[in-house]
Amino acid sequence: MAVNGIWYSWMWADGGDDGGSVSCQINVAPAFGVALVSLSTADGEGLIGAGVTEFRFRNTPGGADNVVGFGWSPDFIYPPAVFHDLLSSVTATLVVGGDQQGTATLMLWQFS
Repeated sequence: MAVNGIWYSWMWADGGDDGGSVSCQINVAPAFGVALVSLSTADGEGLIGAGVTEFRFRNTPGGADNVVGFGWSPDFIYPPAVFHDLLSSVTATLVVGGDQQGTATLMLWQFS
């Protein structure tokens, strides 16, 4: 299996007084893909998390996108990775609490 492409997007969030979040998205032509989110830095006390909040796939290469969304979970925040035979889009979110900041990276690999 050969790697056809590698994409990444970096995100930074500053929680200010009340906390906050930031999201990023990578859109590609549908193909077998694997996406992974990693928390790169964290500063402050309390919960900081990052993960996949949504991905899109197609049943056929020329078909319509199907959306799979993930809600926030107190047990694991969001899933750290997803994969699909015809992955076309991935969205990741970084969540930080008040007086916190952090960075995270979304990476997507496509294979043939």
